[in-house]
Amino acid sequence: QMIKEVSEIEAQLVERGCLAGWYCPALLLHVVGVLRKYHCCLLVSQEQTCAIFEGLCRLVKANPSDCTSPERVVFAYLYELYASCSFLKSKHHELFSVVYPKIKQALYASISPAQGTYRWSPQFMEEYIKNPKLKVDSSIIKQLSDPSNRYSFVCNAIIDACASKTSNEKLNDMAVLCAELTASCNALSAEWLGVLNALCCSSMESHGYIEVLSQVALRDPHSTPTIHSSLAVFTAILIARHCFTLPDFLKCVVLPSLMAAWNSGEGNPEAEPGARLTCHLLLRIFKSVDTPQPAQYSAGSSQSVPPGMSQRNIRLSCDRHLLAAAHTAITLLPLLAVLKAMLIVGDVLSGQTKSQASISDILGTSDMGSGSNDSDMMGKDADKASLADFARYSLRQICSQEWVRERCLKIPEELCSAENLLDSAITPRQAQRLLHQICHPDSPSTHNDASQDQRTIIS
Repeated sequence: QMIKEVSEIEAQLVERGCLAGWYCPALLLHVVGVLRKYHCCLLVSQEQTCAIFEGLCRLVKANPSDCTSPERVVFAYLYELYASCSFLKSKHHELFSVVYPKIKQALYASISPAQGTYRWSPQFMEEYIKNPKLKVDSSIIKQLSDPSNRYSFVCNAIIDACASKTSNEKLNDMAVLCAELTASCNALSAEWLGVLNALCCSSMESHGYIEVLSQVALRDPHSTPTIHSSLAVFTAILIARHCFTLPDFLKCVVLPSLMAAWNSGEGNPEAEPGARLTCHLLLRIFKSVDTPQPAQYSAGSSQSVPPGMSQRNIRLSCDRHLLAAAHTAITLLPLLAVLKAMLIVGDVLSGQTKSQASISDILGTSDMGSGSNDSDMMGKDADKASLADFARYSLRQICSQEWVRERCLKIPEELCSAENLLDSAITPRQAQRLLHQICHPDSPSTHNDASQDQRTIIS
């Protein structure tokens, strides 16, 4: 019913001259967020699914490659509904067959990270960087067709997002602005992947995004906690708003970063800052965030933010719903590839560096249990742990997610294939440990525990 009335509400707001162009798009985002959350329940009723599909189709009339961020979110949901429901294909083929390939090209085409070698203009879109809530002028969209302008905007946005003076509210607003501009300028998708690749793979020989690398101090122990948390929230919102797909992020950013730290089994200290950032990004993106955020309570609320709780959080519930829904886009192969890479990095680097405090001491537990919250892993103390410890902790936290366990164990034959657990890149014992962590994430760590036999590890 709400979907049916959105157009009427917007017309009345335009007539009254209040909240026009703002209220209904925001409402639409929350509606799609809730639909995403209860997607499986919706599919039980073909009648309701058809009604919602038809209603959403009437609300989006723009080109998928040049639209608003809420429209992009709607297009993505329509695409997935249509792709997964045979009754929609048979009933609405004429209605949707033309726009379907356009959505696929705009939102799901394979993307290569941009190289980021253009000349930087710190002044480009400076007023929007200072106040991301400003309405974007159409002339700005046209200017973004110039690659050098896209490069400058991405650099300016990332640098500001990572600044310690940037509040959580502004960080969220900045991410939303970037999502809006990406919806209107699809070429920005490659830029986001490019700059994230540059940050997470900063040890690799590259001449891209030099300005970002020089101003975002990933090696400064005083700055990194804020940078890690800010980039994690920023990236999570971009993924939630379909600026790029989660599989593309894993392929273009995460795996190259972890492989650089692994360095063919020899380790690479130069790659540690980027790999540590990668682990923080994965924790924020992979962990379920479809819960109330204590840091978002008002000052007058009876709830309080626990000491040490990271002040960087995803503010809007719709973005949290959409991020949780993005997990459905990950198939087993890339998911297992990431888990194996984290396992290998933890094993290869263990013993190479000694941290001032072990992750067990930091988290107040001897077995790195899964009871710790984001304040532990996003806080300053977590960055004192060695990369090996932090990678193992991150792996354990990710394996404790219900959606990860469900995805891995859904098809045992696929899990135990040469591409996944039986991959020659890991040893049989490593495969057993990984399977144990997936099945029993709350059990004590089996890392380097020679006293346990194979049956104990995999049981």
